[in-house]
Amino acid sequence: MGAGQYVLYCRVFEALLPARTVLHSAGKMALDQFCHVPLLFLPVFYSVDAWVRGEGPAYVRRKYEREALTTLKANWVIWVPASFVSFALVPTHWRIPYVSAVSFVSTSVFSVLQGRFLAAQPEPEC
Repeated sequence: MGAGQYVLYCRVFEALLPARTVLHSAGKMALDQFCHVPLLFLPVFYSVDAWVRGEGPAYVRRKYEREALTTLKANWVIWVPASFVSFALVPTHWRIPYVSAVSFVSTSVFSVLQGRFLAAQPEPEC
């Protein structure tokens, strides 16, 4: 993930919005949280989950339709401010270590959410 994040956060976003102004930092945060996360990160997250469980594309679609909004809301509580701080204040060469530290917290939140989603599903019949 680190190499992909480096390319996206330190190369692509910086090329698109090169200044470290409030407006450009907000734009980078918006690209990350409202484009990258819902359109790339979550589908990959759900696809890996499906692969581990031996499921296919229909599982990914169901999970996305059922869980994405709740997951995104929890994600945005952590990542909208953290992402803005990353782009506005954290030097580019420290951005990935900063994101990794915040990811530790957000991954814990995602794990709790996934546990709740799984617990809320009805037991499969034998």
